[in-house]
Parts: sequence; C-alpha cells; structure tokens
Amino acid sequence: ALSKEDVPDNKEQPCIKCGRCVQACPFSLMPAAIDRALAADDIDRLRALKDVTIPLMRTGLVSTLLLLLMLGLREMSAVLFVYTSDTRVLSILVFHSFENGSISYSAAISLVFVLLIAIVAIATQVIGIREKKFKKQSH
Repeated sequence: ALSKEDVPDNKEQPCIKCGRCVQACPFSLMPAAIDRALAADDIDRLRALKDVTIPLMRTGLVSTLLLLLMLGLREMSAVLFVYTSDTRVLSILVFHSFENGSISYSAAISLVFVLLIAIVAIATQVIGIREKKFKKQSH
C-alpha cells in the first residue's frame, strides 16, 4: 500500500474543456455536457433524456440485445422439447427432410437458416459501427 506521501495531491480543478476525460472514459461520457445540462434550469426532460440519458444507456442496451440474441440462439435446441406433430420448426424440418432423403430441400432450408443468422449478425455489426461513429461525432 502507498503512504500519503507517495500519493500525489490531485486537487479538483475547473474544466478547461480539453476532452481528455472523454477520451479516457470507456463509455465516452462527456462530463462537461452533463454538467451543463444539469446546471441549466430551463432544460426540458425530453432534451435531457435525448442528450444525456440515452447516450449513456446505448452501450448497455446494445450489449443486452446481443446477449439476448446469443441466449436465444443457444436455446433454439430447446425446440426439440416442445416439438409436436402439428409444429414445423425450422431445425426439425431440416432434420426430417434430411432423414427422408430430400437433401436438396434440407440444404435449401439450412441456407435460409444460415442467412437469417447472418442477417442478425450483420445488423449487430452495423449497429456497432454506427455506435462508434456516433461516439466520434460527439467528441
């Protein structure tokens, strides 16, 4: 552990708007903008929500959606437990068509399945790229 003499005395100083705090923050928080928004008495709640709260929540929301997507894809195997004679789940349809010798039909359905997963993966990549551009523009 460090003694009090070893720790530099960093006194709080007024913001000079250099932007180093935004660059150092992993969430790209903008303390000066937050401080101005909180100090302004005439700011309405919708503008505060749009300019402060939603940008702070964006990373968490995207991460939550990606986690739910991964869990959803993992749980697709649970469909086997709810399969009945009246249902036509995509994975079961692929399996049955392959077992019945209709390999081309099974391959076509599998391709559709892969394309759906690819679309979801590309959409998450696009959201990530937009997120990075949004953070760069806000600096």
